[in-house]
Amino acid sequence: MPPKYPQELLWKGRQLDPAFQSDELLYYRVEGFDVQGKVNVDEIRAPDTSVNRGKYSRPEHVLYASLPKYLNFKVAQFQVREIPKELHTGDGRAITFRVEHDPTIKTNEVDENYAHSEIRAFEGNERKKNISQSVLKQYRIKLRNVMAPAELPASSE
Repeated sequence: MPPKYPQELLWKGRQLDPAFQSDELLYYRVEGFDVQGKVNVDEIRAPDTSVNRGKYSRPEHVLYASLPKYLNFKVAQFQVREIPKELHTGDGRAITFRVEHDPTIKTNEVDENYAHSEIRAFEGNERKKNISQSVLKQYRIKLRNVMAPAELPASSE
């Protein structure tokens, strides 16, 4: 039987919180880690990398999406300041990255997640849904290098 959905993840009338501290932890769901404790780079989705904010959740909360689908996954963590700020394309254009609070609202409470955020890519002020393969590779490697396994309670492992 899956665990009960955490009530602290529900919106409950809270407003968006666009302010992130540089040391705030972000949690990212992964299938597992290699023997060195690293994430497979192909598991890092970009752009629009979905994470949960440490300010409003615990590491295991990223596993509660679509219960019980992800309960056997692991959780990687990293700090906001570790997100690559700017990466360059082969033709010299700059792609910047920033995390934005983007709570999910579903028609049923079970999939609601106030802590949900996304790391998004921008060229200037324009949000980019597709980025070049060279930037994608750089981004994934940089995030992989800063991600570490998060400590989970025994029941979530």
